[in-house]
Amino acid sequence: MNRAIFLAALFAICSYAQTSQPLTLKNSIELAIGKNEKLSAANEAVNMAKGKKTQARGKMLPSISVSGGYTRINDNLDLEIDISEIFSTNPLLSSNPILSQMLGSIPSYSMRMQNESFWNATAQAQWTIFAGGRLWSGYKAANSEENTAEARKNTVQGEVAKETALRYLGYKLAQSVKDVQEQNLQTIAQHFENTKKLEEAGQIALAERLRAEVALAEAKRNLEDAKRNASLAKLALANSIKSDTNFTLEFSWKKLEAPESPQAFTEKILSKNPQLLQIKSEENRALSGLSADRGEWMPAIAAFGMRELYTNDLTFLQPTWAVGVKAEWNLFSGGTTLGKYKSSKAQVRSLNYLQEQAKRDLELLAEKYLRQWSGANEKLESLEKTEDLAQESFRAQTKAYAAGMATGLDVIDAQFALSRVALAKYASYFEAYSAIISLQELCGEAETLGELLK
Repeated sequence: MNRAIFLAALFAICSYAQTSQPLTLKNSIELAIGKNEKLSAANEAVNMAKGKKTQARGKMLPSISVSGGYTRINDNLDLEIDISEIFSTNPLLSSNPILSQMLGSIPSYSMRMQNESFWNATAQAQWTIFAGGRLWSGYKAANSEENTAEARKNTVQGEVAKETALRYLGYKLAQSVKDVQEQNLQTIAQHFENTKKLEEAGQIALAERLRAEVALAEAKRNLEDAKRNASLAKLALANSIKSDTNFTLEFSWKKLEAPESPQAFTEKILSKNPQLLQIKSEENRALSGLSADRGEWMPAIAAFGMRELYTNDLTFLQPTWAVGVKAEWNLFSGGTTLGKYKSSKAQVRSLNYLQEQAKRDLELLAEKYLRQWSGANEKLESLEKTEDLAQESFRAQTKAYAAGMATGLDVIDAQFALSRVALAKYASYFEAYSAIISLQELCGEAETLGELLK
């Protein structure tokens, strides 16, 4: 009991230490991958496939078994030969007096064949040495099934990593939006206070103060919306990493460097994309099944041997050991084998068509995400210049308002314009990061996002 309490306390301390530290994108992805139930189920599917592969390999090896038992029958089995009865029932023998005298002196013969209770113990071995390629095809099919399970696991892992990365960045975007709205509210509130003072001094009309009051209410609503969105985004991230919401983020937006060339991405996708690898593994499995179906038209040949381990109760008709070879050839199965072969051949063609279509779809997605990244970066470059202009416009309108050369509406519009530029900039950052994340997932490298985007 004391040990259980100690372990529980240690776990709580470790959990607190973990969640109280700033959470990086890399740590988020590692936590999500380590705790996701779908990924755990995919791992178990891989273990199941490995077990089937071991089973298929075992079919190509000899099988050795030992059997034994105790048997009791209704009576002893005796072999009895009565010479006089044979003599009397055969006219040729009974009509010959000399032969009759000779055979008449031979006593009846009796031999115990089997006691009514007996033991037996036998070792047996069998090895299929030829089956038309069915055993090897079965092993290759099991190997392809394992590869398919691995590809499915990698697909799930990529989905988990992508979802976690997007939720992490979504929470960071929501925080950035909240910061912008807080700054916007602070500036509008300051302007509202200045407007009230100027109204009290009789320097501006009532409409100026009312417009500032409306802007202040709008800024408050925007901030409340931003807080709710940030709270929801944080809950989503906590759900991905299976944690509470006692964490902060260690991340800052930056402009991403140009990704690899479209050709390099295409080559990676065609060689590493988990979904494409899954289809390819399924095709290989279907090809192995096709080979196994073809092998059913061939005979199966096996070597066998046996050895009696307990010989005390053996009859003289039972051998102590035996070895041999046996063959089996199914010459007619009513078209079953042909039907299976045609079905497997159609499945191979179907998977080949799916693979070609998947390649084209993936190439199109890669082009889409590359253009999304390029467009987001172009927006960032434009917004950086626009932000400088918006800041300068706000400073100019603020000075002009203080000098009586501009209205309060001009100041409010300039401030809202500045906040809109900041929001658009963070949205462009998120769009660029999302494109890179999606590209990495297509390449089967979503789990490396923490390193790529740190």
